[in-house]
Amino acid sequence: MTLMCINNGGYHITKGKIYNAEDCLDCPSDFFPGKQVFDYYIVNDIGVRHGINKELFVDIVKAREDKLNELGI
Repeated sequence: MTLMCINNGGYHITKGKIYNAEDCLDCPSDFFPGKQVFDYYIVNDIGVRHGINKELFVDIVKAREDKLNELGI
């Protein structure tokens, strides 16, 4: 899946940059059974693969649709 960063959240990621992401399915939460600690895995700007929360990203398909709507297309 391809995502665009909308908030760097203190991680080594860049707002507006596009990242390839994988669903994070192997990080169960100890505090919330049935939930994952992270939503996605990405490789950040310094080459480290780590888990990250979805609130920091938007799917580029949605970003494209929003921009087209904004332009009236």
